[in-house]
Amino acid sequence: CSNFFPKRNHNLRSFDISIMNYDLDRRCSCLLASALLTCNACSLRQINILLNGLDDKSARMIVDGLATHLNLNSLKLQFQETNSTGWCAALGKKLLQNPKSKLRALDLSCGDIDNAGAIALGRGLAFNKALKELALGQNIRITTTGWMALLTCLSNRRSSLEELYLCGASIDDDIVADALANALANNPLLKDLSLNGITNITPAGWVALSAALQHSNSHLEKLFLDGTSIDDMGLTALVDALANKAKLKELDLGCNNSITTVGWQALSRSTLNPNSVLERLRLGNNASIDDEGATMVATALSINSTLKDLDLSYTRSISTIGWQALFNSLQNPNSSIEVLNIRENHIDDEAFTALANILCNKSSVNSIYTSNHTLQRMNYTTPGDIDLLLTLNWNSNKADVARQKILLFHFPNGS
Repeated sequence: CSNFFPKRNHNLRSFDISIMNYDLDRRCSCLLASALLTCNACSLRQINILLNGLDDKSARMIVDGLATHLNLNSLKLQFQETNSTGWCAALGKKLLQNPKSKLRALDLSCGDIDNAGAIALGRGLAFNKALKELALGQNIRITTTGWMALLTCLSNRRSSLEELYLCGASIDDDIVADALANALANNPLLKDLSLNGITNITPAGWVALSAALQHSNSHLEKLFLDGTSIDDMGLTALVDALANKAKLKELDLGCNNSITTVGWQALSRSTLNPNSVLERLRLGNNASIDDEGATMVATALSINSTLKDLDLSYTRSISTIGWQALFNSLQNPNSSIEVLNIRENHIDDEAFTALANILCNKSSVNSIYTSNHTLQRMNYTTPGDIDLLLTLNWNSNKADVARQKILLFHFPNGS
């Protein structure tokens, strides 16, 4: 460690250390802590540390060393199988509460944090005015008591937090309805929220989240709900927020097979709402989306003029009928879809023939001119003619795209 952090090194910006061996951790922890404490002159901006099985004293020593690096912008810290009370308290008091700290991103995912550690972190976050990103996912030892204390601190109006990642956390309806809802309603800076992999929320929790999203102070733009087991009732509640709160730009609903046609129909209605500003929609890995569901999505796409990125990867229940309906929706002259992710699906030549005609209807000059010049990427091995048309659509000058297609396909000989 003394060689890794030379005292006269003014150029070191980042380092990553990951050691899972118990004996080696105990030997090196004191050296690592000492090196961090004595290399004050270096200009570290990013640190990633993963250590396993430290005792509480060693973990606190390392955090004490980290707290001296006030120019640090990003910190990822995982102390697995370690008592979290001491090092979380040190992190909260010595780094998060320090007004001179420039820390913007803190990742404590999979950190084996328990309730006492969460409460200690909450105290530090209550006084922090600099942190923009916070990741606390996969800390399954935190229960309702810990989450309530931690998330309540984030509802403080002094909070500068913009991105909150709680993937795989043990969060239930009570936490959503109380602490998380208050954080959304009282923190107007919060833009991104990830609840991926959380399966303990029932329809009652989704209703509470929907109400929080519609609060006048909520400015959430990105909501990630991949693998949450949300069902039709929960999705119907959430789409009320989409319809009434015109700020959500990205929604991830991948891998939620409890949603049926009823839920997809409600989602489609919300995207038809003229107030919708949704730009990215992730629906991949949903076996429940079949031809009927695809047709509902297509109906929304035929009218919606804001959606730019649609993910339907791994939706293998859609047949040629459904894909043709989706492709036909791109004939909407106001279509804004630039990226259509359809990887790992089975799409036949008949559907692609229909798509090629939508991208360039060669029947007349006017038909080519009014073809789709917006779709640019599909994340699928498409036929060569479609590849060419998608490449032409990269040009942001759509009048020029139309001109190129007319020259290529209506006047192929330059006449």
